[in-house]
Amino acid sequence: MPKGNKQAPYVVNIYASKRNGLDQDRFLDVGQIRAVDGQRVLGKIGILEEFYWPQIRTALEIVTGFSP
Repeated sequence: MPKGNKQAPYVVNIYASKRNGLDQDRFLDVGQIRAVDGQRVLGKIGILEEFYWPQIRTALEIVTGFSP
């Protein structure tokens, strides 16, 4: 399993590609979502491709219990 890969319903695995600009595979742990202070963001490391957004939405629904 790559360093940036986890298996859980609230995790979205993001794979490095030329298009997103990531230097290695990463994961988005939606269970860790909280308010973010823009001053604490150190910088952008990549851009998510469109096909990740449905996975992120599903993970958010699992974590929050909200569903449209």
